[in-house]
Amino acid sequence: MFYYFINGKFYFGIVLLTQLNPSIKEGVDITVLLPNYFESSIENFKKESFINGIYDRNLLAPQTIINKRAWLLGFFVNFKTIELSELNILEFLRFEAWGKVYDYNYQEVNNIPELSLFGSAGLYGYEGIEYLIQVGIGLCCDENEDPYSYYTHENFQKMIKGRSLPY
Repeated sequence: MFYYFINGKFYFGIVLLTQLNPSIKEGVDITVLLPNYFESSIENFKKESFINGIYDRNLLAPQTIINKRAWLLGFFVNFKTIELSELNILEFLRFEAWGKVYDYNYQEVNNIPELSLFGSAGLYGYEGIEYLIQVGIGLCCDENEDPYSYYTHENFQKMIKGRSLPY
């Protein structure tokens, strides 16, 4: 787990995978989940509330693949360890890459069980993840820029088959 401080609050996130695409070195493409869970201080963190937010899919963004810069530059700070088995979430993750849908093992699949856990296999840099977080908590949004532009791509629209987007 990790936390980040923004808008006077401590938000918490979790690393789900350290390698999605096996052709990319482990630790380069880090899959994170950003629940909409925050506290006024780190000491007030409640594991049950954090996990419940994930179960309820109360997320700031779909799972996102980032590089290490968010940690190297101090935006994300390591916090605690939670066993992913407690979350029961990995089997629901889906990623779009090159017009295909992949699961968390980077195996091609034909289903998308939950749109809230369907994201791009593309890599976001530090600035990109910071922007997604700001949009997710409602701090800012450039009306000329769609933070989840892959949702509007023609291939993506075919994959979701007219279902409502959660973001």
